[in-house]
Amino acid sequence: MPDNNRIHVPGKPPGSEQPVNIQMSHEGGAVQVMFNPPIVRMRLKPREARELAIQMLLHADQAEYPPKIIKP
Repeated sequence: MPDNNRIHVPGKPPGSEQPVNIQMSHEGGAVQVMFNPPIVRMRLKPREARELAIQMLLHADQAEYPPKIIKP
């Protein structure tokens, strides 16, 4: 892949190896994705990209169709 698709963490030299923590949540009809540390670009292997996309789709479904709350 070209160099411009590497993970680039602001304040770090391009290409520095640092794990990225990705957290997702859904509430209020929206999906929130947080990256720690913040990143500008990222390059994923096909399996990683697929897993991230599937998780985003699951959160999107849960945000759009929240579980029904049964009240006694």
